[in-house]
Amino acid sequence: MCLSHIRRLSGNNFTGKIPSFIEKWTQIETLHIQGCSFEGPIPSSISRLIYLKDLRISDLKGGASTFPSLAKMQELTTLVLRNCFIHGKVPDYVGDMKELTTLDLSFNNLTGTIPYSRFNVQYMYVNYHYSLLLLINNYDHFTKGVEDPVKSAQSVRSVRSVL
Repeated sequence: MCLSHIRRLSGNNFTGKIPSFIEKWTQIETLHIQGCSFEGPIPSSISRLIYLKDLRISDLKGGASTFPSLAKMQELTTLVLRNCFIHGKVPDYVGDMKELTTLDLSFNNLTGTIPYSRFNVQYMYVNYHYSLLLLINNYDHFTKGVEDPVKSAQSVRSVRSVL
């Protein structure tokens, strides 16, 4: 049986933990888990979904965790982990996701700066206190050895700070 490339577990009355059977959806490209009453944390088995291009998980009920292991998801264009009770540091590999254009990590308890080396994000949503660190980090990055820092920063079209 061939699975569809899109799985949406959004906008329903599902409750409990995110189902472990999602680890078997290894060929999907899109996974949306939003507007539900699922509990966290995000299962570690999500790391097996290496062909994902669009991952959106939001509004989990409790279950704090660290940032999920997504290092092998190098084709991600959209990463939304909004209000998932994630704490700690954003891993360095997020900055190496060269296909990533939309990043939403708002309403979590993240610290530090967003790492990047081949950062291509055009739309970014972060918590207010976190965005200050992000903007300072981006300013430093764009001004080192660059004649026109504003021109270099044009790839980020929108940084939205959520209060």
